[in-house]
Amino acid sequence: MVERLKEEYDVDVEWRPFYLRPDTPPEGMELPDHTKRARANGSEERLQQMARRYGMDFISTKRIYNTRLAHEATEYAREQGKANEFHRILFREVYAEGKDVSQWEVLRTAAQEAGLDADAMQRDVGSGKYTQ
Repeated sequence: MVERLKEEYDVDVEWRPFYLRPDTPPEGMELPDHTKRARANGSEERLQQMARRYGMDFISTKRIYNTRLAHEATEYAREQGKANEFHRILFREVYAEGKDVSQWEVLRTAAQEAGLDADAMQRDVGSGKYTQ
């Protein structure tokens, strides 16, 4: 969808990290009650319908994932000139495939798919290079 916008309107898109829930523990956390209620009232169905309209799959997350490593891995990808590709892959992994982006296995697979060196990414992110 972002690619369509770029084609139609000649815009550049730069994804920037924003840590919505910095208090999320490394293992993630349960969804809050208000989110569960919203899903029970049809919000998930509406999102699935919108996604289908654009030829996309949509799966709601089962938990709140800790996204710190994913944000830092995206910074690695940015340095390699692949931030948009990497970000697109992560979105698909989370919202179409239901994967947990706090897991190295998921991040490494995304890195490889984006044409990045997964070992170098894990080494640099693991070293704390992007934590600040």
